[in-house]
Amino acid sequence: MFGNLKPQPADKILQLIGQFRADPRSDKIDLGVGVYKDATGLTPVMRAVKTAERQLWETERTKAYTGLAGEPEYNAALADLVLGGTVAADRISSVATPGGTGACRQAFELIRMASP
Repeated sequence: MFGNLKPQPADKILQLIGQFRADPRSDKIDLGVGVYKDATGLTPVMRAVKTAERQLWETERTKAYTGLAGEPEYNAALADLVLGGTVAADRISSVATPGGTGACRQAFELIRMASP
């Protein structure tokens, strides 16, 4: 089924993050994903974010972008919940998707690309 799929280009945001980290200049400015700066160059934390952070502060380990597949620990826990450990881990693959019907759309787009 997947024989018709072609390798996709690397994620541009991840490429940009890598370029930023590799840049040795001390006067660089991070304009990456999830960063909002006001007119003075400060990065304020909005009230809604503070509220959410209060709920997560005990377990959150990083603010880094998790990448295209999502949070690996969450994906593994969900696979275990759904499959109950009945399938070998090396035979399972999962990715994070937008809420609601976003996952269905992504699955159907993959099927369309795999079986034109």
